[in-house]
Amino acid sequence: MLACFIPGSALPEVNIPLADKWVHFIIFAGFAYLWYFTFSRVTVVNGVLLVLLSAGVGYLVECIQGSGWVVNRSYEINDVVADTVGGMLGVLCFHISNRIFKQRSIS
Repeated sequence: MLACFIPGSALPEVNIPLADKWVHFIIFAGFAYLWYFTFSRVTVVNGVLLVLLSAGVGYLVECIQGSGWVVNRSYEINDVVADTVGGMLGVLCFHISNRIFKQRSIS
């Protein structure tokens, strides 16, 4: 998550299309997946809350980048979209892995 606040000039040049969006996507998928462990129950409501948290944190990060506090970084709405979709994937992966774990522990 701290990588979002590294000055743009300090980041390496990469020739992968949309590389920064993939980075946002992966970071926020992990963010949502790991945060799910803090909930005592796995519910749809908790999943929705985590997706909203991912979107909110992503939006806040972009606002900070757009404020000029981080050198050579700017606000990009597509980063917020990548953060939100990453959060969705993290929640989905948690639900799937939780279901697999429950089935194996029952057997």
